[in-house]
Amino acid sequence: MTIHTIAPGFLQHYYPLELVSAIAALQKKVQYLYLAGGAVRDLLLGGKPIDLDFAVGANAIEAAQFFALHINGKFVLLDESEEVARVVWKNYCLDFTSFRQKTKDIKEDLRLRDFTINAMAYQVSTETPDLIATSNLIDPCNGLDDLQKGIIKYTHDGAFTNDPLRILRAYRFGAIYGYRLEAETAEAIRRDGKLLKKVSPERVSSELHKIMVSNRARDCFKHMDDWGVLAILFPEIAAGKNVQQPGSHHLDVFEHNLAALGELEKIIAENTPEDLGLDAHEADYLKDRERMRRLKWASFFHDLGKPSASKIRDGRITFYGHDNTGSEQFVKIAQRLKWSRLDTDLIARFIKHHMWLFHLTNAQKKTGIKPKACLKIHKALGAELTGLYLLSLADSLAAKGADKPEGMEKRLQDLYLLIRQVIKERVDPVLSRPPVLSGKDLISHFQLTPGPLFKKILLSLEKEQVTRGQMTKEAALDWVENYLRPSKE
Repeated sequence: MTIHTIAPGFLQHYYPLELVSAIAALQKKVQYLYLAGGAVRDLLLGGKPIDLDFAVGANAIEAAQFFALHINGKFVLLDESEEVARVVWKNYCLDFTSFRQKTKDIKEDLRLRDFTINAMAYQVSTETPDLIATSNLIDPCNGLDDLQKGIIKYTHDGAFTNDPLRILRAYRFGAIYGYRLEAETAEAIRRDGKLLKKVSPERVSSELHKIMVSNRARDCFKHMDDWGVLAILFPEIAAGKNVQQPGSHHLDVFEHNLAALGELEKIIAENTPEDLGLDAHEADYLKDRERMRRLKWASFFHDLGKPSASKIRDGRITFYGHDNTGSEQFVKIAQRLKWSRLDTDLIARFIKHHMWLFHLTNAQKKTGIKPKACLKIHKALGAELTGLYLLSLADSLAAKGADKPEGMEKRLQDLYLLIRQVIKERVDPVLSRPPVLSGKDLISHFQLTPGPLFKKILLSLEKEQVTRGQMTKEAALDWVENYLRPSKE
């Protein structure tokens, strides 16, 4: 792990003058002021963190209020009992804490933090022209050495019992930086993992989402499973262990879900949009951090419903309806973890429809793809059709059984390109224009009464337009006349 040299005066070099002046003013007011924690870690790794953590000895809330007033920032009280406050200024976020557990010394405070790589500090002092003497790193837990070795090591045996969320933070650091858990720390996680049940779902979800936006989510979840944490968070996923699959698969359901997540990460990291057949607009989809996070969750949960849907029929393993079952099960998980409505709805939609393109590849081979099938999938997914395509590729790549159809990924790509072409040439021209007929037309020309039949007629007419091409109003009225004739006779 490369550790960067921090030059004297890095505050003045990295940060705006107003911010540095406010830090200097605060230092004159308080007895002790230290830049500590994650900001020091990130600086040593060559970053320029915009989230800065300061330890002020005591009266951190008053210090934060003074700082906010001096710089005209927004003051946010985070925890009155623990004396933790925040100041938000422009795009910077500065947290202020008193020494932990009423300790009187910065070294004692650092020893009570979560991990050694977060237990380092620099003293801020106006007695030096550079505010910080960078040669005087305060490092009572040998965090610099662990940072160089890429090790996540807890600072003390009570680290996880004091705040069980630190268990997920350990995995998050592993996912983001590629660090490995120190053996004793991993054993403590195995011992204390069950305490995660006591942590608020909002805090748990925040850490999980940060893991998922990394490019090592699959490996991270695998390690969480190795140490018993994944089953505590997602027992529904763990239920897929030892659930065998048909010959097109080489893994059980649990391992296949993990493999699909890993394959999606590879797709995102190793392929250009051109490799995937994506145009410029779809390439932007691939770069959308939040969309990729949701899509990766969908890959992880895509076969969630298989354990409960598993049956042996005529000597064959089947999972009929697992897509709908899994979607429903996922919604309950998302509700348990207090996920947003947007996340819940989109991920559930991907899970529900994750077999759609596979079914269409079979239809394409037998009868070809009809325009109305493209209309249906487009109306169900819209721009998320690109995501469904990527999810299908990941699902296919994660299945390497002897009975897997040859060239499936190529078939999926060809299908997606065909659907996209039909949408552009046949579907969009119909949907982008005003409907050729309205409910008023049905009333005036056919003396129909508004009701469910209206929707059925207009949707069927829409399918006909996509199949035949844009229709005149007269042609549409003739079509409706023919559509209604059997019911009139």
